[in-house]
Amino acid sequence: MGVPIFGTGAPEPPFNVTSIDPHLKTPDTQIWNLNLQQELNPRFVLQIGYVGNKSTHQLQLLDINQPTPGLPSPDTSQSRRPFNTEFPNLRQINTISSVGWANCNSLQVVLKSNNFHGLTTQAAFTWSHNLDTASEVDDFFGTSGYVPQDSTNLRGSYGNSEFDQRRALVITYIYEIPGPKTESKLATALRHWQIAGTTTFRDGLASPVLSADGGSGTDNFHERPDCIGPIHYQLTNFSQPYVLAGAFAPGAPGTFGNCPRNPIVAPGLTNWDFAIQRTFKFGERLSFEFRTSFFNAFNHPNFAEPSPDLSTRITATSDDGSFDSHFGAGGPRNIQFGGKLRW
Repeated sequence: MGVPIFGTGAPEPPFNVTSIDPHLKTPDTQIWNLNLQQELNPRFVLQIGYVGNKSTHQLQLLDINQPTPGLPSPDTSQSRRPFNTEFPNLRQINTISSVGWANCNSLQVVLKSNNFHGLTTQAAFTWSHNLDTASEVDDFFGTSGYVPQDSTNLRGSYGNSEFDQRRALVITYIYEIPGPKTESKLATALRHWQIAGTTTFRDGLASPVLSADGGSGTDNFHERPDCIGPIHYQLTNFSQPYVLAGAFAPGAPGTFGNCPRNPIVAPGLTNWDFAIQRTFKFGERLSFEFRTSFFNAFNHPNFAEPSPDLSTRITATSDDGSFDSHFGAGGPRNIQFGGKLRW
């Protein structure tokens, strides 16, 4: 009796706790689309469509005991918490709630050709806008919006999704290279070669910028900065910020920043992958397929997203383990030779 359970050095109240909203709902998504397809001629088909979706009851982590904004001070923030009088030993009450929402609207255009002078292609263009209150769950660093800047004003977190990519053009193709019509061993070897590939042009993804300086006095450290000027980018000097000076500034003490979520656009992606291939047949059952593949054939540099702080530095390409690059492509040129024997 009377022996301390935790001994010396044990944490002292007030404590942070996590709870689940007793009225938690299952997230749901509604999807709708309308497509029109027209045959332009026997070789070409055009399709134009609208695709949209709406998500509700998305998960958010809200501090229902968040202090009212004030000058940053741990001595005064606790007294500004709404449940401090009733529960003085509790600090943050982080509650998993199903109050988030999202929507996306897109125009999608696809042009297909079938064996047009040996060329079969598909060109797909998407123009879209994706908005939400949070783009991920279990993101406790605050970059995705799962933990909002202000738990009492979730509408203030509604903005560009981390997956918002306005324009994308993807072209796939297979071209049968015309071969000589003469009859000889060389002519036979030069026939039936193909070029196949995928060419991709994508806008960059919307990216977060956080001051995360605790300046609001709410002790959540997920503050966004103030937007104070036009946003301009540079990709020539990587020792300097990606966003030029004059766009952002930390918010005034005791206030939340006025910038929306994900206010900048990361560098886009340009990528050419193609292969040269041919199948050599030896009798009816034996064949050998030769293929040379070029990934990022023109060695175009593709960069990862900038850091989510006010420095907005880019330190890596989009194919490595850098900060949440999303693309998963964009490494240096890679050439591979392959062969496949069938019998």
